[in-house]
Amino acid sequence: QGSTYDSFVLDTFESLNSTDKSNVISMDVSPNGMVGCAEFSGTFTNPSLGASTAESDGAKDILLFGWNAQTGFWHTTLGGTSNDFCWKVRWTGPSEIGVSGYFEDELTVGSQTLSSHGMKDGFFALYDLSSSQWTAAASVGSISNEEFRSFVKLSNGSFSVIGTSTGNISANSSIPGAPNCASASSSTTTCTYVLSLTGLLTPTGITLSLIHI
Repeated sequence: QGSTYDSFVLDTFESLNSTDKSNVISMDVSPNGMVGCAEFSGTFTNPSLGASTAESDGAKDILLFGWNAQTGFWHTTLGGTSNDFCWKVRWTGPSEIGVSGYFEDELTVGSQTLSSHGMKDGFFALYDLSSSQWTAAASVGSISNEEFRSFVKLSNGSFSVIGTSTGNISANSSIPGAPNCASASSSTTTCTYVLSLTGLLTPTGITLSLIHI
């Protein structure tokens, strides 16, 4: 109802309950189908999504799921040994999906293993639905907290990712423009910035946008 696309109508209700915690965080729809991301912990079961049993690897993992007219429902999981969270999911191509959020400790995305520099590190990853593979990932972190809140794919194929930080990113990164958001006083300073990435998710620069004290 209310869809701007007339190629299909998805009219169903599916439970995303797990044995511990499960919350749908973000969803997107396009002519390619529907996609969503959720956080879950414990054991997740939903035969309609092809999940006879999916268990979180650590405290909280990410559940990426969706539907299209060709394959029906599908799902995959993404998680490490600690807390992992998705803030945003979006179609970035006919079979490509982008996910942004944060992770703690380590996160394996396809053939890449991302390691946190401290508490939370922000991450952005691409998933190819046609091959059921994670194809690329990038992360930014400090000894404090970083999160990737949202992103957009630009017309030239590159990406802009919106992130927040309370630490000194420049101490762990050679990305041009990497800021130092750590406060010299007892108050907490949070920076909002834009991270520029190539289509292969190679960082090319960071632009500081706002500083909240």
